[in-house]
Amino acid sequence: MARRKEKEQPQTSREGKTRIVSLLRLLREQSGLTREELVSRLNNEVSVSSIVRWENTPLEPIMTRKQWELFCGAIGVDFRDLPENLAELKEIEITVSV
Repeated sequence: MARRKEKEQPQTSREGKTRIVSLLRLLREQSGLTREELVSRLNNEVSVSSIVRWENTPLEPIMTRKQWELFCGAIGVDFRDLPENLAELKEIEITVSV
């Protein structure tokens, strides 16, 4: 006779997890922009796939001076205050409901 599995009750505790993200992604997320919104703020001169590539690989973004100015305006950071290497990866802690 097969035993029935009891249904597990969902846990309501919060558990700390970490994830690794590029500084570019971190800046975008901190400014509250989606990738699509960032592309729009860059006058659609950069594709979503370029943003994804810059966020997920150790590649520095390649943009014109005008695009950098738009980027800085979109994320609310002065160009002089940008990290030296936007492709650098950073480990951050996130809270996940389990």
